[in-house]
Amino acid sequence: MNGTSSGSRGGDSAGEVRDSWQLLRSVGGRRQPSGGFSFSDEDVAKRRLARLRNVHTWQVPLFRLAGMSLLVLACWTFELVGSSASGGPLLVDAATFTAVLALYVAVSWATLYRFYHPDRRFDLALTWQLADFVAVLFFLVAVDGLGEWLALLVALRASDQADEGPARTSLFVAVGLSLYLATAAWFDANVRPLPFERIALVASGILLVGCYTVLRSRSSRYLRDRTRSAVRAARTLVRRLEERGRELEEQTELLRDERARAEQANASKNTFLANVSHEIRTPLNGIVGMVDLLYDTRIDREQRGYLSTLRGSAQALLTLLNDILDLTKIEAGKLQTERIEFSLRDLVSDVTAASSTAAKKGVQVRSHFDPGAPERVYGDPARLRQVLTNLISNALKFTAEGSVDVRVSARGEHARIRRVRFEVRDTGIGIEPDKLDEVFEAFVQADASTTRRFGGTGLGLAICRQLIQLMGGELGAESAPGEGSTFWFHVPLEVSDKRPSRDTTGSLPLRMRRVTALTAAEPEVVESRLRAWGVSITVASEAGKLSEAIERAADRERPYELLMVDAERLAEVVPRLRAGSALARLPLLVLTPGPPDEDQRRRALAAGARGLLPRTLQEFELAHALRLLLDEPSELLLDHDRLQQAMPRHRVLLVEDNRINQQVARRHLEKGGYEVVVASDGRAAIERFAEDGRFDVVLMDLQMPEIDGFEATRRIRDLPGGARVPIVAVTAHALKGDRESVLAAGLDDYLAKPITPHDLYEVIERNVGAPVRLEPLFELPRRRDPPG
Repeated sequence: MNGTSSGSRGGDSAGEVRDSWQLLRSVGGRRQPSGGFSFSDEDVAKRRLARLRNVHTWQVPLFRLAGMSLLVLACWTFELVGSSASGGPLLVDAATFTAVLALYVAVSWATLYRFYHPDRRFDLALTWQLADFVAVLFFLVAVDGLGEWLALLVALRASDQADEGPARTSLFVAVGLSLYLATAAWFDANVRPLPFERIALVASGILLVGCYTVLRSRSSRYLRDRTRSAVRAARTLVRRLEERGRELEEQTELLRDERARAEQANASKNTFLANVSHEIRTPLNGIVGMVDLLYDTRIDREQRGYLSTLRGSAQALLTLLNDILDLTKIEAGKLQTERIEFSLRDLVSDVTAASSTAAKKGVQVRSHFDPGAPERVYGDPARLRQVLTNLISNALKFTAEGSVDVRVSARGEHARIRRVRFEVRDTGIGIEPDKLDEVFEAFVQADASTTRRFGGTGLGLAICRQLIQLMGGELGAESAPGEGSTFWFHVPLEVSDKRPSRDTTGSLPLRMRRVTALTAAEPEVVESRLRAWGVSITVASEAGKLSEAIERAADRERPYELLMVDAERLAEVVPRLRAGSALARLPLLVLTPGPPDEDQRRRALAAGARGLLPRTLQEFELAHALRLLLDEPSELLLDHDRLQQAMPRHRVLLVEDNRINQQVARRHLEKGGYEVVVASDGRAAIERFAEDGRFDVVLMDLQMPEIDGFEATRRIRDLPGGARVPIVAVTAHALKGDRESVLAAGLDDYLAKPITPHDLYEVIERNVGAPVRLEPLFELPRRRDPPG
């Protein structure tokens, strides 16, 4: 009658279901200080024991109090009515009944609170639940209801155990029925006779209700077992999830540690590469620079061959170093391209002109710039130059005779973004078609014997392809054995609508001039520049045709003004010069593939040449050379040294702590016509600039003792005139972030060692401008044999 649905030990399914439901809603378990939940067996057992004690020391007593209060209320109702359930007087007055039940409730509650514990063998809670039958029977005796339908309260007390399973329900039905029959027998013998039929009828009712309760308890037990199984499965799942969570936390921590170690290792690798780059580039800069300086001196052919080999070896070492650094940056995803305005025609011309290997092997390097290709574009000229140089060098390496043709074209004539296509076609050994893809893999070449015969690491093409892909383009190849190869790539480039910021010809009056040429290798570089300036140029393949063209032009009163002849073809022209032909009336400019040697100088002097210059002249140098030859004729031989002396002398502050690098850079600058002031460290640079800040550009080494290049730059910027002067970083570091850190520190440009004269002049021209005024030639007498 207490209305509970709780039992001892395992008899608390309803509470367990509610608790399990709350447990599942909260993702189960006791919340830990870390914010998670625990589902360990020990914690689950502790929570179950605590819950059972709470049920039987608080919930069940409260329900018992409620049930007993209802019995007391019924007893008082009978007393007020004045009759019992059977119609006679009450056998126990209401006050006495109330006192007895109150004492019963108090004693049961006190003993449960004091002595009950779920894990003890003696089940105190079950004892008091069975004792509830005595209280119910005491009520029936008090109101004389043993023979009335009110006696079915006994069955009601047993029915609230239906959720505890058939065994427990059967126990309560049996105990309740037995106590009822015993009480009825006692009452019949000691108080008054009870009709047997009524007692049998009530007992049958208790039994029937009990049987129904036992049957219902079977389904309840099945449901409870399923629920418990689900709860156990949920607990097991959550426990596994907890274990998995702990494993994931451990793995996360492990991965975090591994990542930290990897980042530290990567930082160490970058530092190592930076140091290696610096330590290799610094002496390499001295080697390459000194070789270049020595190469320009008057040496014999054998010495020039030694120097060429030495320069080629140093360049190969530099290329390998650059390839390794580029591959490292590409694989790390840290290589970025730039967006700079530049002349596409000049870039192609410079690259083809700089191919000195072709002169040694007698292979022609020819460039073809389609009329539809844009002149000035935005892109990364350094990376395009790197790719184009690599493809040309590769073609020259595998071409023993013939030519290497470089063609530039574009699609989308009126589009802002043009897809520019570059083709490098050679007449070399060719490649098997099924091996074309392999040549673009790092450290792979089409034939294992290729490395032994031609050298190389197999890195170049792999880096080229990744660079082109980084610029949004594509690189491929077409080839057949014995028929040569064509390596092509195309990249999207934005066309510039700006005009050049300066006139690289130095505002020289070159338009409408007429030039004729006899060449061994087509002078695309010189020809394209002359045509861009409005100069008319005619190229002849034979000396006879050349003479005829000059005679026809003179007859039409449109004479040519200059004759250019390749040094290799000079012997064909000399007889006609001595014969007094039309060729003899033109100033003669002899072009050499590289710096002229003594033999070439002697032959040029003997032929009466007015100029002896390399085809690899800078654009502004070529313009000044033509001005001197056409507008200021002289009996003196115009060679590269004389030309440099005629150029304007920009004033350069060279900040470099390495003495060898000082000598190399200073000599290159002086040969380029620049006035050089040297500072051996950052402090000296600041002092020099403070004393005389009239410098056109500052070349700043970054790695210096005491005051490095960054700090020196900041201090120079604070000096009068320091904010306007261009400061170019010259460094042996060439890793990701170097250029960005340089520009962020307030420097204007970046030049990586080892530096070449071309790079040096180009970066100065880019930041200062091309020369625009001339000084008198430093004249030296020259030898000239009379014609005939």
